[in-house]
Amino acid sequence: MRAGKQRRNIVLTGFWDPTGRMLKDFCWDLRLNLDGWKGANWEQRGYNVHSFYSYLRSGLFEVAYRKVWRDFWNIVPRLEPVAVIGFGVGPGDWVVEEYARNLDRWGDDGTAVGQPDPNPPDGGRPAGYVRISTLPGEAIVQAIRSQTTLDARVHGDVGMGAFICEYMAYLAMWYQEQTQRRTADRRCEMTGFIHVGAGVSLSDATEATKITVCEVIESLGDD
Repeated sequence: MRAGKQRRNIVLTGFWDPTGRMLKDFCWDLRLNLDGWKGANWEQRGYNVHSFYSYLRSGLFEVAYRKVWRDFWNIVPRLEPVAVIGFGVGPGDWVVEEYARNLDRWGDDGTAVGQPDPNPPDGGRPAGYVRISTLPGEAIVQAIRSQTTLDARVHGDVGMGAFICEYMAYLAMWYQEQTQRRTADRRCEMTGFIHVGAGVSLSDATEATKITVCEVIESLGDD
């Protein structure tokens, strides 16, 4: 990192296993990570990596739209990340999602209300509006394939489940747009979402997470 330059933040979010525990090293909450936060100036690359997830009743990013809305807007803008990478369980080993929609009807989250508020989340765009991931999807896929035994791919079809994962993906992509008029040091440059198979081992998922973050940093450029 060049002298006098402040480190930028990268935010990772997760929900169900393995996408909670695989992010443990980047979590500074001692209730979830007794080993201590390892994301500070990660691998001496000039970026601080922070993770937030719902494992062990952390109270964050529970599977409920309104809680996700609250946590996202309370946490992410405060850190002003250069990149936001969301993770959640889905079909396939490691699937980089290409699109997320601004829906006005979502799968019920199991709470008494069941739907987001506001709904659609982005009132400035029509229902069904599609945002596009800015993660280096192909680079992530090739790196995962070459360095692990996981089957990685980019999902290029519109529609990623109309549930909590797509909701989170849309919030992150929307947040990125909101930062584009800021100065370069406060601008979010990359956002996207990755589905991880429920059968992927914790060790494989942890390794693939680190590879993914490396590829994002490579694309951003070492600070």
